[in-house]
Amino acid sequence: QESTNPLLGSGRGVDHMGILVKDLEITCRDYEQILGFKCIKNPTGSYSGSLRSLIIFEDETLLEFLSPPKTDSAMNNEYLNYMRDFLSKYEGAMSLALETSSAKDAAEFLRGRDFEVRLTEWPKETEENIPRKTPVQYTSVSISDTPSGNKKAFKLWIWIVEYSPGRSERL
Repeated sequence: QESTNPLLGSGRGVDHMGILVKDLEITCRDYEQILGFKCIKNPTGSYSGSLRSLIIFEDETLLEFLSPPKTDSAMNNEYLNYMRDFLSKYEGAMSLALETSSAKDAAEFLRGRDFEVRLTEWPKETEENIPRKTPVQYTSVSISDTPSGNKKAFKLWIWIVEYSPGRSERL
């Protein structure tokens, strides 16, 4: 049955959860040896230098374990600093991605309800003025976590994603 949710369109809802962990190796070992899952370690494409592993379920929803690199020489950027700050206080779920059939429609729906949103194609169109080398794999709608003027915010990192064709093959 097709969804009539104006935010998700015919998207399936929960796509994946990002779980921030202090030790990626121990986490993967525990999930594999104790719980019987299969972790895919360091899949292609990293987020600003973070380390990651995935558990992919039959319906292509997934758990994404993330951890900042342990070395001091590792990249130092806003995303990794956020991860390190989060891990200094917590360990666990830090993000939730919802799948939509139209990122553009989801962004318009949220803007119409006074949320500040940003629509981004990944990989980004340009990185330091270098044209994109690969096709768009997904488009994300991120919602500000800080209220601005009369705009609303989500205090948790919840974002919305629309995948381009070929996701199953990439997984």
